[in-house]
Amino acid sequence: KTAADHFQTAIARTTKNYTSPRDGEPHYYLGLALRQQGLHEAAYDAFYKATWSHATHAAAYYQLAQLDCLRDDFTTALDHLDRSLATNAWSTNASVLRAAVLRQLGRFAEAEQLAAVVLAEEPLDLWAQHELYLARAGRGAQRGASAAWDALLARRLGHFGPQTDAKPWHQALPWLEAQPFLEVATDYSGAGLWQEAADVLSILTDAEHGRNTYPLLYYCLGYFLEQLGDAQGAALNYRRASQMPREYGFPFRLETIDVLRSALELNPRDASAHYYLGNLLFDLQPEQAIDAWERARALGDRHPTLHRNLALAYVQVENDLPGAIASMEQAVAGDVTDPRLFYELDLLYEAGGVAAEQRLALLQENHETILSHNDAFSREIMLLTQMGRYDEAIEFMNTHHFRRWEGLGNIHTTYVDAHLLRARQHLEAGHYSDAIRDYQAALEYPANLEVAEPHGGGRECQVYYLLGEAYEAAGDAETARELYGRAATARRSPAHSALDYYQGAAYQKLSQDALAQELFAGLISYGAERVRSAGAGPSLEFFAKFGSRRSPSEQMADGYYLQGLGYLGHAERVQAREMFVEALSLNPNHLWARAELDQLRQAGAP
Repeated sequence: KTAADHFQTAIARTTKNYTSPRDGEPHYYLGLALRQQGLHEAAYDAFYKATWSHATHAAAYYQLAQLDCLRDDFTTALDHLDRSLATNAWSTNASVLRAAVLRQLGRFAEAEQLAAVVLAEEPLDLWAQHELYLARAGRGAQRGASAAWDALLARRLGHFGPQTDAKPWHQALPWLEAQPFLEVATDYSGAGLWQEAADVLSILTDAEHGRNTYPLLYYCLGYFLEQLGDAQGAALNYRRASQMPREYGFPFRLETIDVLRSALELNPRDASAHYYLGNLLFDLQPEQAIDAWERARALGDRHPTLHRNLALAYVQVENDLPGAIASMEQAVAGDVTDPRLFYELDLLYEAGGVAAEQRLALLQENHETILSHNDAFSREIMLLTQMGRYDEAIEFMNTHHFRRWEGLGNIHTTYVDAHLLRARQHLEAGHYSDAIRDYQAALEYPANLEVAEPHGGGRECQVYYLLGEAYEAAGDAETARELYGRAATARRSPAHSALDYYQGAAYQKLSQDALAQELFAGLISYGAERVRSAGAGPSLEFFAKFGSRRSPSEQMADGYYLQGLGYLGHAERVQAREMFVEALSLNPNHLWARAELDQLRQAGAP
């Protein structure tokens, strides 16, 4: 309804000085919104208005034909499909629905011919194959109908000989097999052809042919039977659906909203239907998704993914970090074999300021589980680095092959951190050659990490400066100066970052104080702006496509850390210390704020 109201507003604005908007989109989408509410007469008018625009002509007439079929006006439906095909002759959906309409009008030979034409162009079109079977059966061509039926059965995945023990695909086979059949059933249901929709799904749900265990098949079949007046059959299939395995049972078609709500009207205590409805609604109506998931939980649902999804929703939608952590802890308790749950729980723990010792202990207790998941294992290594256990962290990174999926390269950041901080320990102990070896390793991109050197040079600026300090401490001033020169001119991102400090420090070593002071001052002002903008941030967001986003407190901690580096460059150590302390108060897990603060304390800074 809200969407329809917005489309009405858009139409009112675009037609204020004109009889029609510049294109048919507002009316077309208004028709979809009205149809979703069951307001078919109003939707009919909106779609008709959209037909005047060439861009929406074919789609609008197709929608009109579906509505015609819903009220059994197949003659008008045929006319509207002809009009739709006039501007989109290659629409197989319109052609196959036309074949179905011809069949409803008793014109079986024409229906068969049209279905065959579509199959000649699209041999994998399951809807056309089903219509070919119905048309042949309708005109009494039993041999041809039998052949078409066998072709439908041949679409079962078992006929393709999939490797049933090949993980993870063997677990997804019911989902993979169901989708083409559900798509056809959805097309039939859109035109009110409930019996045909049920018949298509029966190919997968009849025990005779080997029952598919994908739960949405049975929810949809129950819904179609309910529309046909078969209350007993509907209840039976809704009950079967609620008992099916949930793995890969993720609904994504908006048409399934009505299916699940109908199942819940019949049985409000169906926790599975609440769970699936929440999954379907979350992207578009997250508040309603939370309500559905909470209803499932109140019914005693212990499914780990339910609690994981609630954790995601609590932190993204309601900014409820404690609630998210509690939910994710329930998810982990429900399935200690899923490494991703440990990864996501640690993200939440980090945002919530949970002590690194506690986080590391949990991951190490489940080391064998998380070892199979790069992201989760990377968290364990990151925490080992944070706890100063550099040898263990580096050993893991040297001996494990990390698979890099799109956008993820955080393991190399930890690799550099571990080597730089271990080098600092060696330097403080006077082991200069060991420190130099670690600094040089930090410049490398080991093949087993699957992270290539970035175009912007990564952290070369930082590493060259610290390597220069090591050579200077070892008494090799000439090499040190060369390395400071590399640090000052190293490729790097132009955006403000901690690299400003190392580049500025290199300028200082090269007696270019003006350039250094400019960088340090920029760090202080940029860090302060980061604190202000993060403090005004309205939300927490985690589990983004390319990794986790930072919470406002973590972003503010970064801002204070950058200010601390700026003050450190200015040799204002008291202010630098205050900034690092503030950063750690907001994010106790801030690795480099702690490292800089420790170094200040060792140097005797107040």
